[in-house]
Amino acid sequence: MHGNETTRSPYPQNRNNNTDDSKQEGDPKPKSYAQPGTTATTTDGASTGVGLYAIILLGGALAFAAYTMMNKQSSE
Repeated sequence: MHGNETTRSPYPQNRNNNTDDSKQEGDPKPKSYAQPGTTATTTDGASTGVGLYAIILLGGALAFAAYTMMNKQSSE
């Protein structure tokens, strides 16, 4: 290399100090969509577990009641 030559970068220079070169002043704003997991209708794991536990407990109580009722009827 000669003394009066400057090295050129393989990357283009950012002439305007914007961080995003693809946006211009007149461009419309992008549409915003709801992020997954932010709606009020989603259930977390804890509430699902409590509901499942309640259903199993209720089913067990009904099965026990049916069992004792059938034993009472068969002993008569």
